Amino acid sequence: MSRLVPLRLTLLAGILLLAGLALPVAADVGPKPTAAILVYLDSQLVSESPFYARMLSCDTGEPRPLRNCNAGEAICQKFEAIDIAEPARQCAWQPAEMAWGGDCAAGRCDFTYFLPNPFRLAVYLPQSDRLYISNEATREQFNSTYRADLLPDGTARLVETTSILNRVHADALLAALLLSIVLELIVAAVYVLLAHRRWRVLLGIPLANLATVPLVWLATTSAGAGWAIFALLGGELLAVGAEAGILHGLNRRHLSFKSALLLSFLMNTVSFIVGTPILLMLAFIGI
Repeated sequence: MSRLVPLRLTLLAGILLLAGLALPVAADVGPKPTAAILVYLDSQLVSESPFYARMLSCDTGEPRPLRNCNAGEAICQKFEAIDIAEPARQCAWQPAEMAWGGDCAAGRCDFTYFLPNPFRLAVYLPQSDRLYISNEATREQFNSTYRADLLPDGTARLVETTSILNRVHADALLAALLLSIVLELIVAAVYVLLAHRRWRVLLGIPLANLATVPLVWLATTSAGAGWAIFALLGGELLAVGAEAGILHGLNRRHLSFKSALLLSFLMNTVSFIVGTPILLMLAFIGI
């Protein structure tokens, strides 16, 4: 067992490294991140249609002409003129060049492609000729939602409203759960045949996954970008112990805790090594 643990961690690091190298290549092919922002004025959704918004990023270069501004020259120039210095970071808030969208209607603005993080929001209402600049907000989720309240002083209060289901990506969680159950059942079936165990051991596999996969997924997706790898490693190790306890508890007469721990380790190792590339491929093609 002690010799297998470093092997698994090495394989894990290799897979994550390869995934990291592959993501830039796939960035322009696979699904794009999105941000939907509901804009309120006097506690009501903005009724003007259209109105306009741009995401701002803190850049170090000179302001650039907007590539994707279709609002008319006068309005585009109002956004292009935004250059709010941030001395502490030695940068200035300017319209994010690669954040597509911002032609808003029915109180809603949608953005996609290369979304900045962190970001601020600039909203322009043509009828009142007012430009509003929001506070800074972060974007941790692939698909995010926000609420922006426009205030009389020309500022805007921007808060994230992404639902908990979107934050954990429920559809991807279900795919990971089903894939994990299938792979672990295959590993467990091979183990039962080779170790001459009872087939009833397989009955605990779905239950064990239902208990552990959502917890690991929630911990990983809730962690910030800098902590995701540590949350994943910790969650995987806890999952091995938890599944071993469940399998042993359901099969006390036929499966010792030591054997259950070995089986759990084998199942989770195969599930991670085989399942991770499959999930990455599904994300790459947009399923």
